[in-house]
Amino acid sequence: MTDGPALDVARRWVAAEHYLVATGSAPWAPPIQGLGEVDYLTSTTAMELAERPRSMLVVGGNYIGLEQGQLFARLGTEVTVVEALERLAPAEEPEISAGIERIFMDEGIAVHTGAMVRSVRREQGQVVATIEDSAGQDREVRAEQLLIATGRRPVTGGLGLESVGVQLGALGQIVVDDGLRTANPRIWRPGT
Repeated sequence: MTDGPALDVARRWVAAEHYLVATGSAPWAPPIQGLGEVDYLTSTTAMELAERPRSMLVVGGNYIGLEQGQLFARLGTEVTVVEALERLAPAEEPEISAGIERIFMDEGIAVHTGAMVRSVRREQGQVVATIEDSAGQDREVRAEQLLIATGRRPVTGGLGLESVGVQLGALGQIVVDDGLRTANPRIWRPGT
């Protein structure tokens, strides 16, 4: 056994000179009233569907939401995309966002930017979402399936990393230096 930190892995202590923490990430869902009571899709579960839905509401207008929304639209699903920020692909240049929105409109994909999904519920086999638009007005959007594509978060909860000197960021990510070392010089995180 080496000097230094040891990890409890499946109720067995494992000691090493260095550790690489590579736990991956999981889909993240925003706090939407009623979300826990409706079955919703993630980017992973959407690819496991046995049948193409007739309609889909995609919450999230960044890479994954845009990719999945366009994929399902091209397969014949009626798609609506809702993005909380003022434009699709908000991290890109405004011209890129405008181009994506034009393409989506040409392909029959409904787009609501600057809009927040406030609540969801199941009604007669559909998801009914109450959406507040950029003017503060509520509207309801109905779809057979709801896809939450609002990003991913690192899987670091419950690992006790803080107890061995590893700093976590606001979203649970392991904070590292330029060499991918944590504050504990024996613990590393792979690059992203």
